[in-house]
Parts: sequence; C-alpha cells; structure tokens
Amino acid sequence: MPIHLFVPPSCRPSRLRRAVAAALACLVVASLPSPLAAVDLAVDQAQQLDPLVKLPPEMATFSKRLLPLWEQALDRPDVEPRRMAIDTIRLAKGRGMEGLEVTVPRLTKALVEEIDPQLRRAAAGALVALDASSAAAELAAAAERDGLLLARIAEPALARWDHLPSRDGWLARLEDPAAPAGLRLLAIEALGAVREPRAAATLGKLVADRDLPPEVRLAAAKALGNVNDSGAVDAAERLAATTAGAAPATGPAALPRLLAVALLGRHSGETTTTLLRRLATDPEPAVATAALARLDALDPAAALTIAHESLAVPDAGQRFLAARLTARPGDADCIGRLGPLLGDRNPSLRRFVAGTLADFGADASLRQTVIDQGLAALGRDQWRALEQAALLLGHLDHEPAAERLITLLDDDRDEVAVSAAWALRKLEIAETLSPLLAYATKLRAELQGQEPPETLAKLGRQAQQLHQLFGILRYREADPLLREYVPKAQIDTRARSAAFWALGLIHENERNCDLAPVFAERLADVTSLPPESGVVRWMAAVGLGRFKAESQMETLREFAERDTMFVESGIASYWAIEQITGEPMPPEPVDVTRIGGWFLEPP
Repeated sequence: MPIHLFVPPSCRPSRLRRAVAAALACLVVASLPSPLAAVDLAVDQAQQLDPLVKLPPEMATFSKRLLPLWEQALDRPDVEPRRMAIDTIRLAKGRGMEGLEVTVPRLTKALVEEIDPQLRRAAAGALVALDASSAAAELAAAAERDGLLLARIAEPALARWDHLPSRDGWLARLEDPAAPAGLRLLAIEALGAVREPRAAATLGKLVADRDLPPEVRLAAAKALGNVNDSGAVDAAERLAATTAGAAPATGPAALPRLLAVALLGRHSGETTTTLLRRLATDPEPAVATAALARLDALDPAAALTIAHESLAVPDAGQRFLAARLTARPGDADCIGRLGPLLGDRNPSLRRFVAGTLADFGADASLRQTVIDQGLAALGRDQWRALEQAALLLGHLDHEPAAERLITLLDDDRDEVAVSAAWALRKLEIAETLSPLLAYATKLRAELQGQEPPETLAKLGRQAQQLHQLFGILRYREADPLLREYVPKAQIDTRARSAAFWALGLIHENERNCDLAPVFAERLADVTSLPPESGVVRWMAAVGLGRFKAESQMETLREFAERDTMFVESGIASYWAIEQITGEPMPPEPVDVTRIGGWFLEPP
C-alpha cells in the first residue's frame, strides 16, 4: 500500500541543526561502502624489520577461583556487594572471560526480585552483555516496570533478539502521543530493527509531523525505510520537493530531504533511483552523501558518475565516499581522478588515496599511470601533496624522483622532510650517497645545537632514515660520521640507534671489529643514571651478532638471560648468539598475563 505523507509548515530550526548531525550518524555512516584494501603508506624503520624482533603474543588468563567468589557475593544480604559483583561480571565478559553464562539465573533473579533500581539496571546490563536471550521476558517486564533508564539497556537487545512479545508493547507506545519521548524513540528504533509491518502507518505520520523533534522524525523515517521495501517513493518525492525556481535549502532546512533518503532505505526501481540521483547532487552534504551511498547499492554506474563530480566538494565525508566509489574500477581513468586528492585537506582521505594508488601501482599495466600522478603531486608546492607523493614514489621505487626528493629534505614541514628521507632510503640509489652523507653530517651538527624540541625531533627522524640507508648499502664512507653517535650522549635516540644498526651492517662478519667492545658496553649499560636507551641497547646487540663478535659472548649471554625473550634487547641478544654460535633461539614464548584488580579476587 502506498504511504501518503502530509507535509505541514516548516519546523523549528534549532532542532533541525541537531538533525543534520544526527542524519550523518544514522543515515550515512552505516551505509558507506567498506574502504578498498589499500597499502598502508607510512614512514617505517628498516632497523626494526631486519632482523624482525617480535615481542611474545599476549594471552589473558583469569583465575578459576574468581567466579565462585562473585557467585557468593551475589548471594550476600547487603546490596552493595551484590551490585559490585554484577558490575564485575559484566566487565569480565567485556575483557574476554569465559564461563560467565552460569550466572544468568542469579542475574535474572536479581533483575526480577531486587528492590534497588540501580541494582536491577546493573543486572540488566550484565544479562545484555552475556547475550542472555533466555532472560528476554524478564528484561521486557523490567523495562516496562522501571521506565527509560532500564529500557535503554534492555530494549535494543530485545530488538536484536527479535523478542516477539515485545512488539505489541512497542506498537502501543508508538501510537501513544502521551508516551514519554525517550521511550517512544526506543520503540521507533526497535520496531524498525525488527521490521514490524504494523508500525508503518504510524511511522509515516511521525515522519510528516513537523511539530515533532527532528531526531524523532529521522528515527521514524529510518525505521519506516527499514520496514517497507516499496510504497514510499511518492512520499519521498514530496519531502524532497523544493519551491519552483528556488535552490534547495541547506543546513537545518534540509531535513525533509534527509527524511526522503531514509524512507528509501530498502526501495528499488527506476523511480527510486531517479530520485536518489537527484538527491545525490544535493547542496546539503548530509543529503548528498546518504543518497549517493544508497544509490550505489542500486545503480553503481550512476553513482560512479556522480562520485566523479563530487571529488572536489567542500565536505570531507562526501569527498571520501566519492573517492571510494571512484577507486572501485581500478583503471587508468580512476587513477587520474584520484591523483589530485593526494593533497586533500583531510588527512584520512589523502592517506587513503595514496595507499590506493600504491595498491594499483603493483599492476604493471597501471604502474606508469600511478607514477605520473605521483610526479605531478611531487611537482606542486603544497606540503600535503608533497608528503604523500614522496611516500608513494618511494614505495614504488621510482628512482628518477631522487633529485627532487633531495631538495625536499630542506622543506620547512616535518611531514615533507621526513617522508623525503624515507623515500630516499627506499630507493637505495648509490649515486645519492655522497650528497646524503653531506646532508647527514649537517644534521649531526644541528642535532647538537640549541634548536627547539620539535625541530630536533624532525632532524633526528631524518638522520634515522639516512643512517639506515648508509647501512643498507654498506656505505663505508659514512663510518666516521656514524661512529660519532656511538658514545653515550644526550642526542636524538632515533639517530643514535640507526647509527648502531648501520655500523653492524657496514662491518658485518668482521669478527675482530674494534666496535665490538663498545657495543657490548652500551648493551650492558643498565645501572648508570640515566641508563642507556633501550632501543640503542637493542641495536647494539644486533650489531654484535652481525660482527660475529665471539669475544662478547659473555655479555650477550648475560643480557639474553637478564632481559629475556620479553624485551627487544633480550630477543636481540639471543638472535646475536645464534648468529655467532648457531645455537637456536629459545622457542617463542607466550606472554601470559593474569587479569587482576577485581572487586573480589583470591589472595
């Protein structure tokens, strides 16, 4: 049966402002397509990957004596221990404790018999956390008896379980204009979730009633759109209509068009797609984004055309959806359209675009097209585009970008300067080593100066990347510079640790390397004030393994056992012993952590 909505005069703008925000949450976010699997482009550290040192995986355990204690507390005569035991059960469930379902009968009894309303609400929360659908009838009765605070806990779960006996109560509340607003809103949402067809007529009236709060009308429209898969197009068209010759209103006045999109949540057919195509180009971003997401499910080709037109709109959420849809074909055309977004104002969007282009660049037939977009961005004078282009071209190993990347090392923006250093490390071009050594030498002097902390951090991150490059390419001309970082000093730890790592590679298999005693000394420096940095100790142990420094076996064994396989320096010490002697590393342990700090726990 078609739904006929009468649309009365305009509603109050203060509520409509909140409606726009609510619409983004309930109409757009849930319907957005999932992001494509894109490469995660980020500045990483070669020194943490070679050798790969993995800390033991964590496994949480719970004492078997906890649950009996909590069950005893549930039977205590005083209220507070019972309430705390119930809250503890809910919390334990959230932390992954198993076997808590045995408490459901006691929790159900508390929900039904307890006098204290706070304790009943705690019991309801625990039952919902345990997904105790067997207590649905008791939860429904408690919600009816205790009102809004308990209903907010119970009724979303009842709707999720599709508790059939609750439907009549929700319908009665829906049709009662005197029902409290919060309870009526819960009924609307629940009836929409279970797709109760008997609610359709009343929901249609609520959508049309401009005297109602916008959040109620939005909830009703969303619920009605979930209940019906046909019959609402005429009503949606009336809601979406604008005065002849007038541009559609934006902001709070866009609410009717948001309602129209919500009504079409499960509709299909030509009239539906025609209306959605119009609304997907709406000047109000909330309307356009919701409509485009729905249109994509019905007519992907039409949605793609509109997405192309939406890549430059002011709203970041709308641009992000447009970019995701644009990326889907994975062809040269979409690469050309996405390229300009490498400099987008929204950080999540530009990272998504860079990662997606990197993903496409793995295809030989698309690689040059991706590189062209990266080079175009690298030629701009815009820091956001420069950062992402450096990451993209470094990832793709595009060596002709090296000259431009070297000039970007002096960029004022940390993001650009550090990304350029990372990209040059990834390119591994021998011809760049001489100018980069000169630059790294300048960094060393600046790191010893009185620069602000943020500047020193930038310089240290750059030096870290360049030092790693010198190690990867075994660049012996960098040896004197790198040795300057070996003595303990108040200088950037990142730059120091990378120098240790690089020296290990430059002097690999030099069993009598003069650096071995100094590296062992750094590894063993745990009692001075301040002690040596943990990451420097880690890289010192790796270096000793690379040297094959048999003379330092005593120190390595001492700190392998002392630091154990639960600390990077301990794992690296075991790794070094294996490199020198061939003794296999201990089996990978599991970091078993007993979760404690409970309301009641055994001594």
